[in-house]
Amino acid sequence: MHMGVAVQGLPHKLTVDEYSKLPEVAGFKDELIEGERVLSPMAKFSHGVVLDNLQSLLKEQFPHMEVVRETGWRFRSEDGVDSVPGLAVRG
Repeated sequence: MHMGVAVQGLPHKLTVDEYSKLPEVAGFKDELIEGERVLSPMAKFSHGVVLDNLQSLLKEQFPHMEVVRETGWRFRSEDGVDSVPGLAVRG
């Protein structure tokens, strides 16, 4: 499932300087990915509660492993859609 949407209509890929001058969009996570501005809906409160509970359960079950949130990792599917995991387990 693709959660973000690239903003269309720009004639070229954005630079970091150009991106930094764009106005904020309330209620969206705003990212610059490969020169494109990508807006994703902010997670709901219940999403955070589920992640907290899952993180606690994973830490209890796998105390020798590290369970982290917001790793910054991106995974690209075969159809080119990026996804970002809410949790990651590293051992």
